[in-house]
Amino acid sequence: AIKPNFGSGSKGVFISQNKQQAIDYYEQLTPEKRPKHVIQDYIDGEDFYYYGICHNGKILVSSIIKPGLFKHLGTYFVDNPSVDENAKKIIAHYQYSGPISIDYRIDKKSKEVYLIEINPRNGNNAYLFNVANTNWLFELAKISENPNVYPNTHKIITNKWICFLKIGWLFFIYKWKIYKIKARLKTW
Repeated sequence: AIKPNFGSGSKGVFISQNKQQAIDYYEQLTPEKRPKHVIQDYIDGEDFYYYGICHNGKILVSSIIKPGLFKHLGTYFVDNPSVDENAKKIIAHYQYSGPISIDYRIDKKSKEVYLIEINPRNGNNAYLFNVANTNWLFELAKISENPNVYPNTHKIITNKWICFLKIGWLFFIYKWKIYKIKARLKTW
């Protein structure tokens, strides 16, 4: 897989079928774009996104999100001990403080957990915490006031069907508003 250094949501990712196809794709990139791409092995599997707020290597708030087929529809919170343990080790090792998002892929055949990337920031799906009745930004603000006395150390997990329905409903409302705006613009 060849992907841009600075991207999100799999935009601009090229998945080759063989080594020569990857080389051909990379060589067709302009010389200035080549250093702005990452080349990594493609792992056929399922994605999981770990989100956390940490202080001195301790996880204060965390969750694991499994994306759906579409960006907003079918995404839900899960409990995955392999992903959770791996994230805890990384955060503790680096004594990390702040928001973090870690992308994982679990191999379909071997079930092995692979780290894809680590971002020292909130990820694209951080808005989903509002769906789970948790205000992520409010939690972050409370932690920043005095992380040593933050009262919670918890994982956010919600019923996947409730989350699915809420996100589906939000997606429907969003699409309906866009449709109405486009229809109104056509009449001008």
